[in-house]
Parts: sequence; structure tokens; C-alpha cells
Amino acid sequence: MLGAGCGIGTYFLQAGSLYDLERLFVGVILSLLRVLLSTAIGLVERGLLGWHA
Repeated sequence: MLGAGCGIGTYFLQAGSLYDLERLFVGVILSLLRVLLSTAIGLVERGLLGWHA
């Protein structure tokens, strides 16, 4: 998260160093949406491919 030149970690670091709360909140919301979407896809995959796991 901290070693890359781009990505969500860099986004958070830049927003935090500039005290840009709007960007920080957007980053948090996007991160939460990504976790929820990943979980939903995992559940659908487990339901459809239960024999595979």
C-alpha cells in the first residue's frame, strides 16, 4: 500500500498530507464498496461453483 507510486495507498497518503477530508472519505467509501463487491462475488461464486471449492 505504501511502496507503490499509484493506487489507493498513495491516494490516501496524498489526501491525508493535504488534509483533504473529502478525498479521504471518498477513498474510504470506495474501499468499503470494493470489499462488499468482492464478498458478494465470492458468495455467488461459492453458490454456483460449490462443487469446485
